[in-house]
This record gives sequence, structure tokens and C-alpha cells, in this order.
Amino acid sequence: MKPQAAIFLVLAIVLTGTPFRSTFSQQLQHRSLMVEGGYSTHGTGDMLGGAGAVGYEENFARFFSLRAQVGVTLHGRWALGAPTLTQQYTSGTPYFTTTGVQVAGLAVFHVTGFTKQYLNVIVGPLVRYQMTSYPDSYGYWTPTPLYPNGFYTFGKTDAQTVALGYRVVLESQLVQTPKLSFGIQAGFQND
Repeated sequence: MKPQAAIFLVLAIVLTGTPFRSTFSQQLQHRSLMVEGGYSTHGTGDMLGGAGAVGYEENFARFFSLRAQVGVTLHGRWALGAPTLTQQYTSGTPYFTTTGVQVAGLAVFHVTGFTKQYLNVIVGPLVRYQMTSYPDSYGYWTPTPLYPNGFYTFGKTDAQTVALGYRVVLESQLVQTPKLSFGIQAGFQND
């Protein structure tokens, strides 16, 4: 891949607002140890946060590898509504968080070959354990003469869940040496 094409790929990912991660790998023969981390969103994209993972990849053919990964995520957002400040009562805006630990087995297709890895397509299943403070529903009651202080109401929360899902990623290892590489990823997962 020419440097101009790599720069275009990076700019396309960043300018479209696609959540992305940077990757770092150490290559040993046809095996790689990988560390990745970066910005990500959760749900409908309204919970900002980060994600990271460590992985082990083994190459089986010029254009195919398998990768095992263990990852973590942490996301959060403020509830909609407004805090109420009066002499008698103060309410704050709730902050919801979601965090998870996941294990994935991924198939890596090296479009430009294992030795170059300028473009990889990664797909595979995952199992995710998630903890959240985000309720199924919530509402904010604005101040009225009968209730001069606004308040929130919350529905139930499934605080802990285990889910099966999948992950689809485009990856490019932009900087490569015989033993190390550094690149970026853009992708999504559904669980």
C-alpha cells in the first residue's frame, strides 16, 4: 500500500467519526502478540468511552490467521434533563455507565498478505459479560407549581448480562518493522 493510500484510509476513518483503535503487535515467526486500545462508542453511539484488548494471533496461510482476544470496555453518558437548584432542594443529573469484559475468536483475512498486513478484514464471534447502571427507561419531570423541583423516574435495570455476539473490523498495520508493527482499526460489534 502506498503511503498516500494509508493516509487516505486514516483520514476516512477519523473524519467519518468511526470509532477506532490503535493496534500494536510484536511478530514472532508466524505468531503475533497484540495490544489494542482507543476510543469507542456504545449502544446507539450516545455513550462515549474506550475499549482495549490483548490478543494472540497465529498465521495459517499467506492470507489467513486466527486471533484470540480478551477485551474490556468502559462507556458513560449523562442523562437528559436538567438539574434543579433551589434553596430547599438540589438534584444532580444522573451519570450512567456500562462496562464489559469479552472474549473473541476472530478470523483474520490479510487482503495484502501476512507479511504486509496493510489491509486486514477481521470477523468472528464473541462472548461478553456486561455490567451497567443504564435503566431500561427513565424520565425527567420538569418543575410545576405542584412539584416545584424537577425529578427523575427510573425503570428497571438489567445490571449484569452475558451475551453472544459478533465483531467485524477493518485493520491496517501502517508502520511495520521485522519484529513490530503499529496500525489502526475501525469496526463494530453487536452483542
